[in-house]
Amino acid sequence: MVVFIFAGSFIAAALERGGGVGSPGLLVLIGLAAIAMFIGAIVVLVGECICIAIPQRSGAKGLIIAAIGCLAVQVLFSVIQTLADQGTSNPFRPSPFRQGPSSGQLLFAMIGLFSGLGHLICFELFLKKASEYVKRYDLARQAMIILIGIPSCFVLIFVCSFSAPLLARFVAPVMGLVMLAPILAAGIAVIVFSVMHVSLLFRVGGALRG
Repeated sequence: MVVFIFAGSFIAAALERGGGVGSPGLLVLIGLAAIAMFIGAIVVLVGECICIAIPQRSGAKGLIIAAIGCLAVQVLFSVIQTLADQGTSNPFRPSPFRQGPSSGQLLFAMIGLFSGLGHLICFELFLKKASEYVKRYDLARQAMIILIGIPSCFVLIFVCSFSAPLLARFVAPVMGLVMLAPILAAGIAVIVFSVMHVSLLFRVGGALRG
């Protein structure tokens, strides 16, 4: 997921400079990336459905059900937004770079954003509860670190991305470049936290089976 986010950023920048879709090869790349992201989301959804088998007494069953619900909403609205974008003059131009996005596009994007955030929170809390159930409090602490770390990084990226052009325009052009440093640091931190999340997932699974 993180790889696709960064790859999508580079593709979006290329599209913005080119003013459109560009070469057929780039069009195919975007299509394959979209298909891969959709398949990845479905695989994650199926995997999380298996987690419902956790005992009720663990106190984690409600959290995994909530996480699955949030992920299902995120996938659904992503599909709806993609289908709605097909009616535009340039459906493969990333919606954040379009001029004047419609209120419907903004609504779908916000629902997808908050459902994704809800999925992250619920799933990390599920891992925390599952870890406490098997008395692996070290894994529970790691889940809380990830839960705090990933949203904090995305908030930092959003704030810096929003403030960089303003600082460059009203303070000094170099300030826009300075703001790239925390954005890059936060991006690297997201990758680190994501690796920690995958490792934690396998370790919690092993602890539950043991």
